[in-house]
Amino acid sequence: MMPESRERKLGLLVLDARAAVRRFSKCRTLCALAGIAVAAALVSPVQAYATEAVPTDAPQDVTAEQVAAPDASLQATEQADVTVQAPSQAEDPSKAVADSSAEASAPAEPAAPQADAPSTEEAPASQEVAPSADAGSEQVDAAVPQTESVRAAHDEAVSAKGDASGADAKQTDAEAEQADATDAKSAALHDAAMKALSKAIRFDKSGTTIILDFNGDGKTDDTDWAAYKDWIKTYRVFDFNGDFSSGYNGGLQVTGGTQLVANGHDKGPDDLNIGIDVDKIKSYYLNNIGQATSVKNQSPFGSCWAFGATSALESAILKAMAGEKGMAYDPALHQTPNLTNVQDGVDLSELELAWLCYSLQPDGDYIKDTLPGDTDSDRLSCGGWGAMAETMYTAWQAVANEADDPYWPLGVPKTYENFRKLGKFVWGLTEGTKTAIAHVQGVNYLPDPAILQLDKQEHMVYQGLNQNAIKLIKEALVKYGAVSIGYQADTALPGKPSESGYFNSTYWAQYCDAVDDITDTHAVCIVGWDDNFDHNKFKAEKNDVSNLQDGAWLVKNSWGSYDWLKKNFPDADPSKAGKAANWGITDAEGNHTGYFWLSYYDHSIVTPSYFEVDLASDGFDYDNNYSYDYLINESQIPFVLRTKDTGTEVANVFTAKGNEDLAAVSVHTFVADSTVHVRVFLVNDDDLRDNDPTSGKCVADFTSDQLVSGFHTVRLPKVIRLSKGQKFAVVENITSADANDDAGGRVSYIALETGLAKDAQTDDNMGYLFSHANADAGTTYVRILTEDGYRWMTPQELADNYDGGQIFEFGNAMVKAFTANASEEAVPHCDVATPGNALLTTRNVPAQAQAGGMVARQAVARAAASEALPRTGDANDAATETALFAAALAIIGAGLATRRARD
Repeated sequence: MMPESRERKLGLLVLDARAAVRRFSKCRTLCALAGIAVAAALVSPVQAYATEAVPTDAPQDVTAEQVAAPDASLQATEQADVTVQAPSQAEDPSKAVADSSAEASAPAEPAAPQADAPSTEEAPASQEVAPSADAGSEQVDAAVPQTESVRAAHDEAVSAKGDASGADAKQTDAEAEQADATDAKSAALHDAAMKALSKAIRFDKSGTTIILDFNGDGKTDDTDWAAYKDWIKTYRVFDFNGDFSSGYNGGLQVTGGTQLVANGHDKGPDDLNIGIDVDKIKSYYLNNIGQATSVKNQSPFGSCWAFGATSALESAILKAMAGEKGMAYDPALHQTPNLTNVQDGVDLSELELAWLCYSLQPDGDYIKDTLPGDTDSDRLSCGGWGAMAETMYTAWQAVANEADDPYWPLGVPKTYENFRKLGKFVWGLTEGTKTAIAHVQGVNYLPDPAILQLDKQEHMVYQGLNQNAIKLIKEALVKYGAVSIGYQADTALPGKPSESGYFNSTYWAQYCDAVDDITDTHAVCIVGWDDNFDHNKFKAEKNDVSNLQDGAWLVKNSWGSYDWLKKNFPDADPSKAGKAANWGITDAEGNHTGYFWLSYYDHSIVTPSYFEVDLASDGFDYDNNYSYDYLINESQIPFVLRTKDTGTEVANVFTAKGNEDLAAVSVHTFVADSTVHVRVFLVNDDDLRDNDPTSGKCVADFTSDQLVSGFHTVRLPKVIRLSKGQKFAVVENITSADANDDAGGRVSYIALETGLAKDAQTDDNMGYLFSHANADAGTTYVRILTEDGYRWMTPQELADNYDGGQIFEFGNAMVKAFTANASEEAVPHCDVATPGNALLTTRNVPAQAQAGGMVARQAVARAAASEALPRTGDANDAATETALFAAALAIIGAGLATRRARD
C-alpha cells in the first residue's frame, strides 16, 4: 500500500495537472472567440445584405409565395455541405428553409455527396456526429467534451505510474467506446449503401416532387414512370407511310398528349379586364374596321399553322397601329362581315416562319426532319403548332415582310401553271437584310373551349365545354386582334357532301359533335363573331343540332379565295382552279371568299392564342434580345412539368455584349393567374462553381402576376447598367394554384425546354419529327426539391435523374433578357441602377388585376442597398481580406496575453 503522504502528494499533482488543462482550454477558447467576434463585426454588412432580401414588412400572402427563393440560411447550409432532410410537407418550402437553418447550427461532419448520404435525422441514435473543423462559434459547445477527454488522458498517464490495473481498465473502456463508434459508423455506411441502391433502381433517383400522375391515382410513383415510359415507346400518332400531306406532327402529338395526361386543362381567368362587356356585342368583325388581312393560300403544303399564326400577328400589329381607337366599337360597323376586297395593311411572310422553324438553331436545339435536302419543299409539309411560332417570334426571328420572302420557290416565274406544281421546285429564303416592323412582346394562350382528354390509345375524347372560353376569345378579339386556333377540319367542296359529316357546304358552317375520336388537323384564325348565327345552318350528315344554341365564329382559312386567285393570277380561270378559288362563304356576286362559320360549341376547338407587339414605327423598346430557348418542340404549349412544392426555380446566365441597360426580362406562365418571382444577380465564374446562380450580387428582386398563360415581357423596377463582359443571371420561380388540390395548395413549374430522350424517340412514335434539347455548360440551372433538400443542378443532371436520362431531355430555361444600348447622352426609360450603386427607390411592376374583379396583389420590388458589400467571388473582395487580417491579429494578441498570464 502507498504511504498516505505520498498518495496525498500524488493527488495534489493530479489536481494541478487538471487545473493546467482547464486554463489551457479556456485560453484557447478565448482566443478563438476573440478572433471570431472581430471578424463577425467586420463582415456583418455582408450578412445584413443577404437577409435584406426578404423584408419583414412584406404582405403576408406575397411573402408566403416567395419563400421558395433560397435565403441566406439555406445558402449557408448548402455551402457547408450539410445534408438536409427534405421537409415532410413538401408544399411548405419555408419550413424547409427554417429546418435547414436549425440543422446547420448543429455540429456535423462533412457530408458525403447528397445522392448517397443519409441525413442526420436518419443516422442511428447511437451515432455521435462530430463537429467539423470549421464549425466556428459552434466549437464553443464542443469545448467541454474536448477538455474532459484531455483531462482523462492526463489522469490516465499519471495513474499509470502507480496503478497499472486502473490504466488497463480505462484502456478497456476506451476500446469499448471505440468499438461502439465503429459499429455505429458501419451501420451508417450500410444505411447509405442501401439508400443509394434504392435510388439506383428508381425511376426518380433523387426523389423529386415532380408531378406525372400517368395512372390517374392522385400520386406520382414508379408505376407512373414505368407506364409512361412504355407508352411513349409504343404510342403511334398515325400510320406514317411517307405521305406528308396530312400535316400531322408526330413529336408534338406525343408531348401534347403528355401535357393533357400530366397537367389537364387550364380553366383560364374569368375575364381579361378589357373594360368592355362583350356579352352586349352581338356581332363583331375585324375586317370591317381594317384590323385583319386578306385570305392567303398555303397550297399544296401542310403549313396551315404558319398561316394561322401570321394572320393573328398581322392583326395584332394593325390593332397596335390603331392605338387607343383600336378598341372603339360602333355597332353600325359590324352588322354584316366584309369578306371581299380586304386590304392588307400589313403583309408578313408565312414562308419565313415555316422555313426557319425547321432550321438548326444557334445553340444546337433543333427539330430534325428526315427529309432530303435543305431546299426540298417537303419541310413545308411537316406541320406545326402555335408554340413553334412563339419560339421564332419571341427570339425576334421570322417577322419579315412578304416582299422580302414571298411564298414562292426561288427563281421561278410566278405563273398559274407553276403554281399547280409548286412542290417540284427548289425552295428557300432570300439573302439580305430584312427589317422587322414589330417585335413580339406577348404570346398569350386562352383555355380550350373544347375540353379534350387523351385516352392513351391515339384518340382524343370530348369531356365538355368551357363556356367562359367563348367570352375570353371575344375579349381578345376586341383588345388584341385575331385569335388563332386549331380544330378538326373538313375539306368539303361546293356541291359535294361533307367528308367528315360535320360540315354544311351550303352555308359553309361546321359543327363537330364527335365525342370519342377527335383529331385536330388544321390551324386557322378567328376574325369575328355572330351571336345570332342560326344553329340550324350547321346541320350536316352526322351531327345532331336539335339542342345546339345559336352563335358562330367567323373564321379566316388559308385555302385561297376568288380574290386571292385574281390578285395573284389574273388570267387564271376560277372555274378550273378548284379549292384555290372555290372554297368558303360566297359574297353577293357568288364568289367564294375563303371564310367559314364555326359553331361556338364545336367539340374540336383548341389552343386559342393571340399576340402583343412593340412597333418599330414608335421606336423599339429594346435593342438586344438575350435568349437560349430556341427549341421548337419546347414545353410551352405541348408539355411542361410541375412540382408539388413551390420552390422550383430556373435560371439563365447571360454575358453582356456591350455597355447596356438591362430593362426587362421574359417570363413564361403555364396556367392562368400565375405568380412569377424574378431576381437578377451579377455573377462571375467563381459564383457558378456550385451550379448556384444566386451566389452573386442581387440587383433586382420583384414579383409579377400574370392573368393568362404564355410568354410575357416584364419591365424591371429599375434599369440595371451592365458593362461589356459582365455576366448576369435571371432567376425565376413560377407558381400557381394546384387545380387538383381542394385545400388551395400551390405548385411550381420546371420552365425548361423539354423533350423526349433520344432513346424514347422512335420511328413509330415520332413519325418523321425528332427533337434535341441542348444547354451549353454555364448557361442554365434549375433548383428542385429532392429527398435531400433543395439542390441546384444543370439540365443534364436533372434529365439523368429520371431513369438515367432515358425519359426526358432538358435544355435551356425559357427565360430571356432585354437590354437597350447605353450611351452617355441617352436617357434611360426609367431609373438606372449601376452594379456598384443600386438605387434604394423601388417601383411596383405593372401587373394585370386578378380574375373576377379581385384586387391584384401588389408586385413587390426590392433593390439591393448601395452600401452592401460585395460577396466573396465578386470583383472587389477587399472587405473580406481586411476582416480575415483583423481576425488573425486579434487571435495572436489574445494568445500572447493569455500565455503571459499562464506563465
